[in-house]
Amino acid sequence: MLSTPNFGVFGSQIALSAIVVHTQNVAIPPHINICRIFRSYMLWLVYRRSVCLSLAIWRYRCGVDILGVGVVVDAYAGAHLTILLEERHERENMVFQAEQESGGSRWPLVRINVGGVTEVVLLSERMLPLSVHWVGRSVVCSGQQCELCELLPLRGLFYFACMCIGRTSIVELGSQSSSHLEQHCKLLFGGLKAGHVIRLTRRGRKAPVYSEVVDFRPGVQSISQEQLSSRVAAIYHLPGINPGEAFDAYEMRLQKMMNVRNSHSAKRMLAGKPCVPDQLDV
Repeated sequence: MLSTPNFGVFGSQIALSAIVVHTQNVAIPPHINICRIFRSYMLWLVYRRSVCLSLAIWRYRCGVDILGVGVVVDAYAGAHLTILLEERHERENMVFQAEQESGGSRWPLVRINVGGVTEVVLLSERMLPLSVHWVGRSVVCSGQQCELCELLPLRGLFYFACMCIGRTSIVELGSQSSSHLEQHCKLLFGGLKAGHVIRLTRRGRKAPVYSEVVDFRPGVQSISQEQLSSRVAAIYHLPGINPGEAFDAYEMRLQKMMNVRNSHSAKRMLAGKPCVPDQLDV
């Protein structure tokens, strides 16, 4: 009969997992964490001890020696442990639950009000450029094959990630505003660096955004260009980059999607209809 394992290393997750797999030879699914394993294992110990005690009393009263009692008990307890794990997994796959990583992929845009002052902590090492058309709202230009370029003017926008009011956010600047910020950081600080505290102000509704670096916070981790591009794409209802996907392949995939959308928008504009891109076209 298998001996009861020693729980001297009670806080070791590796030791506890090895004990359960070694004693029961049960494949532990990846969705079961160490707390569930420990709880089920303690239930197994209670069942094993109670069954052994009952069999020992019955053997003492009847005077019969039972061979392989421990093996039978271990097999029964192992099967019961497997049933408990499966039932718990079924209870966890219920309606009222959500993965923590399944939250929204869209970061909020920082709104710079007229006459107000906004301070943000820079998280990007460089800006993300993007060309857009205005068709009642901004749509991404798909490049040389974009049919909207023949009908509408092109506008350049620049984005960078920041921390604003305790939330990871995105700042959108026009060509002139972004040029002022880049020149200011390049001449005084050697370029954009994660940790710069930037003060943003706007004097008028049509006036460019005035920016100035007022402080630096060391130890701030920068946001990768791939992650920033995925968050910016979410603003325009575009999918994010897939795990392991190259940035060039992701850009080509978005370009094909925007070719289809802009083609539909151009046809609607030529037909005299409201030029609003339909998200169901892609």
